[in-house]
Amino acid sequence: MRPGDRPQRHSVSLFVSSGEEPVPFGRTRDLSVTGIFVETGERPAIGGILHIGFVWGEDALVCAAKIARHASDGIGLMFINPDAFFLRAVSEILDSTPPVRVLSGFASSG
Repeated sequence: MRPGDRPQRHSVSLFVSSGEEPVPFGRTRDLSVTGIFVETGERPAIGGILHIGFVWGEDALVCAAKIARHASDGIGLMFINPDAFFLRAVSEILDSTPPVRVLSGFASSG
């Protein structure tokens, strides 16, 4: 990926938890190697930090994430210093799902 390029997003459906004790927080709409959009009614402060987790196969993935934006249906999060295990797992998820195309500001699968 070249500097300034946006990472390719993928449409995935994962349930996301947050906090010390995993509590269901929301569901993903899209995922990239740099972050995730979570469909949720929660609106933590932009710039705040969450510790999120989700399960992929046999693996529980956990990473700190910064709240980057709010939308009417959820929040955009940027991963903070994900470890190699987390990045490998996210890459595996992305390799097994279709990319999301962005058309005039709207995302669609396919």
